[in-house]
Amino acid sequence: RALTLEAAKLAGLPTLRLVEEPQAAFHDFLHRHRDELQTQLAHTRRILVVDVGGGTTDFSLIDVAFDESGEPQFTRSGVGNHLILGGDNMDLALAHLVETRMASGAEGGMLLSAARLSQLMERCRAAKEVLLSSEAPEKATVTLLGSGSRLIGGTRSVDLTREEVATMVVDGFFPLVAASDT
Repeated sequence: RALTLEAAKLAGLPTLRLVEEPQAAFHDFLHRHRDELQTQLAHTRRILVVDVGGGTTDFSLIDVAFDESGEPQFTRSGVGNHLILGGDNMDLALAHLVETRMASGAEGGMLLSAARLSQLMERCRAAKEVLLSSEAPEKATVTLLGSGSRLIGGTRSVDLTREEVATMVVDGFFPLVAASDT
């Protein structure tokens, strides 16, 4: 934030106002729909803007009121506290899937420590990014090295397919639903 302000100052911008991503997305929506806002928002009194990113999920709640001429007026009434991590939740869901598969092939099961689960999440993130990229392969292998004296012997690998990652991450977190669905 400080670097952005400094860059704007160095670039000679006279006035600068930084806004959070959900608010910026809402301003973009307003600009793109400026000619039909009165119609589109006629029965709307509150708007929830959700910005799900690779690492964070941000929320802004915006109240809608109309002035005497019928023009919509907007007041941001709530901002999320960045408590939910969007991409991290997806990576954790994939890590639990991989962990379950790894445990089924391990003697006595496999319970990961927090540090090892974090390593697995990082490897799942990398696999997710590869599998959801353009020209992605059909599958990617997620490997978790063993620890201590079992560094090599304790190594486990599981394949994730492009289809299952897309299903879990896209459909699981953003299912296609009707606008009227709760």
